[in-house]
Amino acid sequence: MTLISIPLHFNSNSYTKIWSWFGNDGRPTHDFARLFFTLVGVFVIFRYVFMCIKSKKAKPRSPPGPRGLPLVGSLPFLEPDLHSYFAKLARTYGPVLKLQLGNKTGIVVSSPSTVREVLKDQDITFANRDAPVVGLLATGGHDIVWSP
Repeated sequence: MTLISIPLHFNSNSYTKIWSWFGNDGRPTHDFARLFFTLVGVFVIFRYVFMCIKSKKAKPRSPPGPRGLPLVGSLPFLEPDLHSYFAKLARTYGPVLKLQLGNKTGIVVSSPSTVREVLKDQDITFANRDAPVVGLLATGGHDIVWSP
């Protein structure tokens, strides 16, 4: 019996064409993953720089007020006697103060001259306010308090 041997010749070009997704050392290259994570990294860096630049632009300052907790704001610290609580806050922070109530920001005006300016002189500016969801559900949005 005769053994027939057929020599198989592969040059290096045909081998690399067949296994083109493998690197030179036989391990797979992760070109797509490398490209993906590079693009994600560049996007994150640009987004961070953009947000830093945007936050440094002049924003209108809000009035002073007590710092609240992250989700509930100053709601746990409200006292049952609200008018005396607001008077105490006005002695600390001044006649106009900011109060964080949950995810809503409330502005408390306590001096009569400032109240007159807000309600009479600058009424169009300060009339833009959100109607609470409960008020919209109860009255269908036709309440005199929330009308423009």
